Order: sequence, then C-alpha cells, then structure tokens
Amino acid sequence: MTTTTDYAALSKRLLDDLPPLQNYIGGEWTPGPTGETFMSINPATNQPIATVHSAGRAGAQQAVIAAREAFESGAWSRMPAADRARALRRIAEQIRKRADEISVLETSDTGIPITQIRAGQVLRAADNFDFFAEMATQITGETFPVEGTFLNYTVHKPVGVAVLITPWNTPFMLETWKVAPALAAGNTCILKPASWSPISAYLLAKAIEEADLPPGTFNLVYGSGETVGTALVAHPEVNLVSFTGETTTGKQLMRTGAETLKRFSMELGGKSPVIVFADADLDRALDAA
Repeated sequence: MTTTTDYAALSKRLLDDLPPLQNYIGGEWTPGPTGETFMSINPATNQPIATVHSAGRAGAQQAVIAAREAFESGAWSRMPAADRARALRRIAEQIRKRADEISVLETSDTGIPITQIRAGQVLRAADNFDFFAEMATQITGETFPVEGTFLNYTVHKPVGVAVLITPWNTPFMLETWKVAPALAAGNTCILKPASWSPISAYLLAKAIEEADLPPGTFNLVYGSGETVGTALVAHPEVNLVSFTGETTTGKQLMRTGAETLKRFSMELGGKSPVIVFADADLDRALDAA
C-alpha cells in the first residue's frame, strides 16, 4: 500500500526530474519555433513546478500539417480497426504502468487530492482507451432498404484532423475522453491542453509515444487559447474541433471555425453552483461541492 509519505517522496523526485515540457509534433519532441515559455504553478504552494514551451501560431501550423500528412498517408486512418484497437490497448497499458507517476504529478499541477486522481481519473483514463478500443471494432449502422434499382448503403469514415481543446480541471481523464474516441475512429488529432494544467498532457503523450503509433497520428501543442487555440480552429486543414470550457469561448471558436464549415463537439459552461451564506456549515458546503 502506498502511503502519504511515499507519495510525498515520489512527488519530490518526479518534480526534480521533470524536464521542460515540449510540444510533440509529427512524432518528435520540439520546443517550437517561437522560443516562448510559460510556467506551470502548483496551486497549493503557488510555486512554479514546470517550464512549458509554447508552440505559438507557427507551431500550431506545424502540428496541423503533421496531422494532415499522417491522415492522408493512411497509416492510421486506413489501418484495420482491430489493429487500431490493439494500439489503443497499448496506450491503456502504459497509463496503468505509470499510474503513480501520473497521479502524483497531476495532484501537483491541479491541486486535486491524490485519492481522487488515481482511481477516479488516471485508472479511468486507461479504461477509456480500452472502452474505445472495443468500440473501434464494433462500428455499426442502419441501412434502409429502397425500392427499384437503387442501392442504399452506409459507409463509416474518419472525419480527418481533429483538434481537441481540454479544460484545466480533471485534465488527464478529459484528455483521454477526447483522444481515445478520435483515434479509435481513425482520425489524427492535435491536443491543446489548458495552460493552467499542462503536465498531464505531457504524460499522456509519453504513454502514446511508447505505444508506437504512426508519426503525426497524435500531436501535442502548448500555448494560450487566444493564439494557439485560435490558430488551430481557424486552420482550413482541420475538420473537427472538440472543446470543453467556457460558453463565451465556445461561441468564439464556433464563429472562427464556421468559415471552413468545421464539425464541432462542445461541452460548455459550469454546473451545480453552490451559494454559501454566512450562517451555513462551511464543511458541509465544501463536501457538497
């Protein structure tokens, strides 16, 4: 059984050894063309714990090109579904192998208690890849009969290049909830995590790298939504945008992507607010939240 002391020691070692976080584009780690960096801050201590390289607009363009070339090559998009499923299961296996490492660093990056992260998020993230691996081999649809000499049939095809923009809260699990189905369907993808919690995306990219997907199938870019996110959504070679975040931002992204008729998957706005008055039991209110 891992104790609190064990986790504290592991956290110190992992943070001491954590390299500057680079972008992962076309199967290669790169600081990006801008040379710009920002810091990830531990919300519990308000101290910096990681240096992160921003991709900038130019890096976003590079990621789209890498994803498009990978998609058109067919190495992933035309791979048999059973082979894609095996690759997704390899990613799940890598996540489980790294569960303690991911949990500790996610706690440092987000402030979420480690007891919630390991079982509720990291191990569930591995389950996400297993789930969509199974779904990849069970894609079915209805075909309605037609009269006369007409032929009616259904063909399932990947959409193309998917941009996946994730929020700062519960980042690792939500990243896998977007990446796994995108890959299962044969798309190539670009993950743009929130700048407030960037470490988990690096750990996911490392797990995917170990699973040996074709270069450019999965790409990771860091940077602000205003620059990197907008550049990705505006790019004409991007076919699909999945975004979780604020409603105002979602509306802006849809306006940007409408120019090229992109498909959108949106999860917008918060829910379950709690109003705490002066005479309330604060402990009970915190538990409810």
